[in-house]
Amino acid sequence: MNNTIVFLGDSLTQWGHWNERLPGKEIHNYGIAGNTTAQILQRLKPVLALAPDKLFFMAGVNDLGNGESVPQIMLHYKQIISTIAQGKKKPQIFVYSVLPVNKELFCNAKLHDDSIPYLNSEIKEFALENGYTFINLYPLFALENGKLSKTFTEDGLHLNEVGYELWKQQINKLI
Repeated sequence: MNNTIVFLGDSLTQWGHWNERLPGKEIHNYGIAGNTTAQILQRLKPVLALAPDKLFFMAGVNDLGNGESVPQIMLHYKQIISTIAQGKKKPQIFVYSVLPVNKELFCNAKLHDDSIPYLNSEIKEFALENGYTFINLYPLFALENGKLSKTFTEDGLHLNEVGYELWKQQINKLI
């Protein structure tokens, strides 16, 4: 029997179509476009009911886009992971870095590109301190200037097929 795998996050997760990309696996995609960490925290009940064996989590860019501070995002982030880790079955937890954005294509005045590396450093520290696997996708997608490469996006925020294939390559062995 396949392990139950949950992908949790926002539109980047939702639009990954992980069932199609990773056939033959029991994958449940709980990515919802526009979700912030506070919203994800409020919708964990079905994730907990699944009692997943593995959970892959990415969130935070929508929070930054709404002007949330990194400490506030991390408070929600820690609550999400803690809630999942305390479920009826403790899954193997994988946390992703937040991907870069390209503000030349994606204009959001509240989203500051320099906040993403800071958030990623906090996510990494949290993951490593708590025994979770940190998957640093950021450098794979970022140009030297920290912007999301146009190779991987059309709108500066969401990934295209090339971007999702790169993401898939990074997690294939973990699935």
